[in-house]
Amino acid sequence: MNEYMPRVIEFLGYDPSPKANSKDISEFLKRYRRKHGLSQRQLASVLGVDNSSISSWETGQHEPTEKSKQILESIGIGREKNISG
Repeated sequence: MNEYMPRVIEFLGYDPSPKANSKDISEFLKRYRRKHGLSQRQLASVLGVDNSSISSWETGQHEPTEKSKQILESIGIGREKNISG
């Protein structure tokens, strides 16, 4: 399903996913992945982290480290949401 979300969003002109809580990195990352049609493994590869890190961030088990937050910001995630804390 992930591979179809970018086309769905483009067709509709908006993202039909529920809005993420502005302080909830887990929901924000899931939404970002859906919007860009990425799996956890693909996003992990882009960020240079293990896919278990993405999984633990999305389930709320762990927060990204400061270094990971900087990487997230470098690809535009930080511009969509202030994840600096």
